[in-house]
Amino acid sequence: MGYLLDNKTSSIGYGGAAGGGKSFLGCFWIIMMCLNFPGTRWCIGRKRLSDLKDSTLITFWQVLGMAGMGVEDVVYNKIEKTINFANGSEIILRNLENQPSDPTYQRLGGLELNGAFIDESAEVPERGVAVLSSRVGRWNAGYGLHPKVLETFNPDRGHVYSRFHIPEKKGELPENRVFIRALIKDNPKLTEAYKKNLLENSTKADVERLFFGNFDYEDDPNIMIQRNVASDLFTNELDVSGNRHMAVDVAGKGEDCFVIAIFEGAKLLELFWEKTTDAPEVVSLIRKKAKEWKVGYSQIVVDADGIGFVHGFLPGVYAFHGGGRQLKSPQKFKNLRSQCYFKLAKMANNLEIDLCNVPKDIRSRVLDELTCFKQKNANSDQKIEVSSKKEMKELNRGRSPDFSDALMMSMVYHLRKKVDFKSAGEIRLGFM
Repeated sequence: MGYLLDNKTSSIGYGGAAGGGKSFLGCFWIIMMCLNFPGTRWCIGRKRLSDLKDSTLITFWQVLGMAGMGVEDVVYNKIEKTINFANGSEIILRNLENQPSDPTYQRLGGLELNGAFIDESAEVPERGVAVLSSRVGRWNAGYGLHPKVLETFNPDRGHVYSRFHIPEKKGELPENRVFIRALIKDNPKLTEAYKKNLLENSTKADVERLFFGNFDYEDDPNIMIQRNVASDLFTNELDVSGNRHMAVDVAGKGEDCFVIAIFEGAKLLELFWEKTTDAPEVVSLIRKKAKEWKVGYSQIVVDADGIGFVHGFLPGVYAFHGGGRQLKSPQKFKNLRSQCYFKLAKMANNLEIDLCNVPKDIRSRVLDELTCFKQKNANSDQKIEVSSKKEMKELNRGRSPDFSDALMMSMVYHLRKKVDFKSAGEIRLGFM
């Protein structure tokens, strides 16, 4: 509790084993601060409000009961999503999932808080954590409280891994941030039956994660790019070598992103994305980036399976049909998409790709996407096949692999460096 009360620490990560008392700690801290500092304002956030109500709040009411209080001693406004104490302290409940209508988290912009507790932070987009954290310290209740954000989480290879585990492991945590490991033994109320069930009914990786609290758990061996390898690509500086080329993944409906990846050989020059499906805008952006980076249309590959709605013309670009036949190779692949993902994995594992120019604010997402495709038939004589887009989305918590798809399509350049893209014919980017 010392870190939650000092005047130095601003960011506390408490992560590790399941059942380690993480939600209990967060609720205890928030309630204690509300009772001891009248008129203060706090936030409890989680990715989905339904999970907050069905899980985190259950623990909250239990902790409140331990303090000799009950639901009748506070005002719980389900519509406003607030819990008010008689002394004027207030807790604001918020969902922190990414919403297509609010990708920049404008809904959090007006909050003025003394502190925040983010439960299951690994599930929350990094941007949501950052925006909520920026609202902490804005409410002045006259106590001189140091602004604090407590994040609790199970082992995960997303942003909590890169923000807490790796810096702590290297001794590089910022002075105002701490990482405390949660162990299953920290919760004396866990029964032996619970522990036995966790051990007997979990995969090897989940036992490492949820029982032992191991952040460096062994990944699925069929994952074609392991996370530590993918992370290295962001610092893998290569000399520029080769022609400039561009890969374009056009967004579908929903939360998909329109992505343009521009390379010079194997060095990424720019990774551009936009949440748009507007046909004229898509064509205009492709033309703009091609002109800006001096990439000829014959060196642009565009997802032909996703451009049927785009209106306009881009003469000479290469039409990428993921389900189509593979390019010439002694190895046998189910389709072109599998061949390109296989090539992407090979180059990544050999550190032959430079992704240093991936913007830092999306690196965790790109990392997730690069580590969510598997070789499906590794131990058979069938044609080589990788995970379908649907399977990748399921492994990537429902997010479309837009960035990895663009990187994958760029492999056409490496598979056929002397390819005459014009031989594929013009693509008419209109209704097909």
